[in-house]
Amino acid sequence: MNETVDMAKWVYDLKYGEIPDQALESAKMHLLDFIGGIIYCSTNEHYNKDYFSKVLDDFTGQDSTVIFQKRKTNQSAAAMLNSLLGHGFELDDYHAGSFFHASAVIVPILFAVSEKYDLNPKDVLLGMVAGAETGIRIGLSLTVKHNLRGFHPTGTIGPFAGVVALSKAKRLPLGTLINALGIAGSMSSAIKEFYREGNSEKRFHPSRAGSGAMTAIAMAESGVTGPSTVLEGNFGFLHAFTDNGEPDKINEGLGKHWFISDLSIKPYACCGGLHSAIYGLLEYIDELFKRADKIKSITIETCRKVALQNGKFSNDSVMGAQYSLPFTTALTILKDITNPSVFNEKVLNDENVCALAKKVTVKEAVDITSNHTRIKVIFNDNSSIQTEVTKPKGYQGNMMTLDDVKEKFKNLTDGVFSENERELIIKDILNFESLNSIKDFMKKLY
Repeated sequence: MNETVDMAKWVYDLKYGEIPDQALESAKMHLLDFIGGIIYCSTNEHYNKDYFSKVLDDFTGQDSTVIFQKRKTNQSAAAMLNSLLGHGFELDDYHAGSFFHASAVIVPILFAVSEKYDLNPKDVLLGMVAGAETGIRIGLSLTVKHNLRGFHPTGTIGPFAGVVALSKAKRLPLGTLINALGIAGSMSSAIKEFYREGNSEKRFHPSRAGSGAMTAIAMAESGVTGPSTVLEGNFGFLHAFTDNGEPDKINEGLGKHWFISDLSIKPYACCGGLHSAIYGLLEYIDELFKRADKIKSITIETCRKVALQNGKFSNDSVMGAQYSLPFTTALTILKDITNPSVFNEKVLNDENVCALAKKVTVKEAVDITSNHTRIKVIFNDNSSIQTEVTKPKGYQGNMMTLDDVKEKFKNLTDGVFSENERELIIKDILNFESLNSIKDFMKKLY
C-alpha cells in the first residue's frame, strides 16, 4: 500500500550498471528514432507553424525550447514533441494497460535541461530508462479502462514519467522526488475527444505533460510538498482516473523485467492502432494497387478500442486522416504509406483516396485484441483477398531492428544532413553514455 514511495525508492537507488544491455540498446534505438522524427518535422512545412512555437513557449517554457533552437527553421510543438508521428515508446498490447508515448514527454525536457546544465550523458540515458519504466507501469495499473474513459495517457501519465526522468538526470534527493511525484498528480490532464474531429490540440498534450513535470520538479526543489500516496491513495491518481485500478502493477517486476525492451517503434506516421491493418494490406499491395478500381468492399475486423476510436472515415484534417482506419486503408493501397509526407493537406481531398476509403467498413470483433486484425477485400468479380495479422511490423514478435531504425532515420533526415553527418549522429547516439558533453552532441543537430 506504499506504491508511490516504493517506486520512488527504486528510482532513487537505481544505478546505471544495473540496467541490462538490451534495455539500454532499446533506449538508444528509440532516441535515434525520436530525433529523426523531430528533425523531419522541423523541416516540413506542414508541421512548422508559428502558433505551435507559441504553444511550446507558453506551456513548456523557454528552457525547453533550446532543443534544435539554432537550426535554420523555427521549431514547432509538433516538431519538438513529435506527437503527430508518434515516434517513441509505446506499450504495444493495450489490453495490458494504457498507451503511453513516453519519449514525446521525456526526451525534450531531458535534452533541454541537460543542455542548459551540461548534465552527464550517462545520467540522461539513465533518466530516460527510469522514466519509461515507471511510466509504463503506471499505465499498466490504470488498465485500458483509463483510455476507454476518454483520457489521453501521454498527457496523464507523462508528468510522472517526466518527473522520474528529470530527477535521475539531475540526481535529486529522494524527498524531492517524492514531493515532485505528488505534485505531478495535479499536473495530469488530457482527453481524447480530439480524435473525433482530428483537432490539432492533441499535439500539445506531450508539451503540457513535460511542462507539468518541469513545474513539479521546480516546485519540489523550492520546498512545495505533494502527497506521498499520490498514485494509490483513496483520492489519488488511480481512484480519480480509472475504474478498479491495479496499483500492484506499479512496482511489479521493477528491476527484473524491463519493459523498454518490449516497446514498439512505429513504421508508419499514423495512430498505432492502424498499423496492423496497414501491414496486412502491404503484404498484397501489388495486387491491391493494380486492381484498386475494381475493389467492391473492404472489411476490417479489429479490437473494440480501434473500432470505436478509428473506425470512421475522416478527411477533415491531417490529424483526422491519421486516426481514420478507412482513410488510411485507402492511402495504403493508393499511395506510399511508408513516407510520412503522404499525410498532407492535398491528399485529404484526393478523389480516388476518398472514394476507396468510403468502401471500407470497420467492425469490432470480440476475439480480437490489440495489433490483431482481419481483412477481407472483395472485388467486383467477387474474387477476394483475405488475411489476418497478429504481429505487425514494429511490434512484439516482429520488432524493428537497429538496421531498420537506422534506415528510417536516414530517410527522415534526407536532405538535412550529409551522409557523413548522419553517420556521426548515429554513432553518437549508439554510444550515448560515452559522450563527453550533451552540448557538443546538440551542436551536430543545429
